[in-house]
Amino acid sequence: MVIYVGFTGNVHILADLGRFIADECWQIPQTIDTLATKADARFETDDEVDFADAIRNTVRQLHDFGILTPCMLTP
Repeated sequence: MVIYVGFTGNVHILADLGRFIADECWQIPQTIDTLATKADARFETDDEVDFADAIRNTVRQLHDFGILTPCMLTP
């Protein structure tokens, strides 16, 4: 997915997890746990993958780049 940030004029390419988060948070806020559950059902990974940690880091990066205002609800 390619994202253009109009305020800065920057263009970013999102990998699968970043795109997943952007899509899920497009219309409704989500918790980290909800996103992790949905990601676990969608992506095929090793059992050792901590989706909550990966999502937390990705949301932080998306926010830092101006792509996403954190859409998390308080658990």
